[in-house]
Amino acid sequence: MAGPSARRPTCVTCHAVRSTACLCRYPTGGCTAPHGPERNAVLVEIDGREVRSEGDLHRLLAHALDFGPHHGSNLDALWDRLSRDVPRPVRVVWTHWRVSRRNLGAQQFEKICDLLRAVQAEDRKSGRQERFEFELSSGAPDALAGDRRRRGQALRRVLFFLACVAVGVALLMLLSAGNGAGRWFGVTFCALLAVGGAVGGRWGRGPVARGVRAPHLARGALASLPLCVLAGVLIWWRPSVGTGLPIVPFLICMTLGLLLMVPVGLMGDDDTPTPSGRCRRSAEC
Repeated sequence: MAGPSARRPTCVTCHAVRSTACLCRYPTGGCTAPHGPERNAVLVEIDGREVRSEGDLHRLLAHALDFGPHHGSNLDALWDRLSRDVPRPVRVVWTHWRVSRRNLGAQQFEKICDLLRAVQAEDRKSGRQERFEFELSSGAPDALAGDRRRRGQALRRVLFFLACVAVGVALLMLLSAGNGAGRWFGVTFCALLAVGGAVGGRWGRGPVARGVRAPHLARGALASLPLCVLAGVLIWWRPSVGTGLPIVPFLICMTLGLLLMVPVGLMGDDDTPTPSGRCRRSAEC
């Protein structure tokens, strides 16, 4: 374990562990410790590696925010506590959330996140100066992991570029066949694919540039490979079919491009989850 999964809330002014005796956040407070002029938000850090079920999450939040022994371990009770009973300001940071998402399931995980976002949206809508805030954080990876990720991203961009070039060369050979009337069109198309693969893979808005996994690219490439294989078998069986056309080089380049697209689609990180729908507890969620 990497340490405690949640930090005990501290008084926003005297930074002592908050209890029923510390009321210094209120005008009639009875805490006699020296106070500064600024109020720091209470930080509650949830280690997602320790959230294996919804009950684990309720236990961690109840311990961190002093819900007491009578807290109901369900989302309705959590909503009541966070929206009414928890003093502000408070900031909940969910680290290593991808591990929790795998353990809880995507639907349950997003339902919990929707609730936490709803509490945050309600505070913003009410115009409170001291609010509840919620954040998903992947945690602080070590330097080695970050270096490995950067190398993987660079390799993925190179593979994407080579796949675009292979498809462009295949189309160039096919368009240049015969009397060569479509050669310049093929050259232009190949150049556009190469530039698009280089620029789009680095500065575009697609999954390669954003560094997220794109399984649909891998599935599409794998689904297209049998067509190349069938075309190759047809040319081998009836060589006269491809007379005058560079079918074999075309198929080789297309197959190479599709094979390169498979690892491009499988590499990368999981995308950051977004709210799955409108939450019933808040109009802004």
